[in-house]
Amino acid sequence: MSTKSLFRFVEGSVINTFTSSNEPETYQSPAAAAPEVYVCKIMGRGEAMDKAQVSKGSMDITLPLDDEFAQHLMYSGVDSVVRVDIYVKDEAGDIETEWRGRLSKTSPSRTELKATFESVFSAHKRVGARKVFQRTCPYA
Repeated sequence: MSTKSLFRFVEGSVINTFTSSNEPETYQSPAAAAPEVYVCKIMGRGEAMDKAQVSKGSMDITLPLDDEFAQHLMYSGVDSVVRVDIYVKDEAGDIETEWRGRLSKTSPSRTELKATFESVFSAHKRVGARKVFQRTCPYA
């Protein structure tokens, strides 16, 4: 059974939509206000893994190193959060959300960029500095 992958990258208010299939796809994701066109792009991805430890669940997405979006990911600032939603379209035309994550690191090689995304649920399990309610809290 052949499936098509749709990738929706969100960085602040900028949204990039791509598909690894040979033809563009149109889909209105639950997060979108209107249907979006997913343009063809040479890219690959690893398998979605459900790990016993949520913080170790990750997915690698590979792009050619000379690709404009790959270079943007490689040079994006540390403070910016890049999220990805991966949807899968089967032969019947049904589309399901397969995986969601956020960019944790990029690893360039001679020919490609490997972008590692961690599961969106891993941030909730990680120990570290978090915003607390106090006088300097940015929320009202």
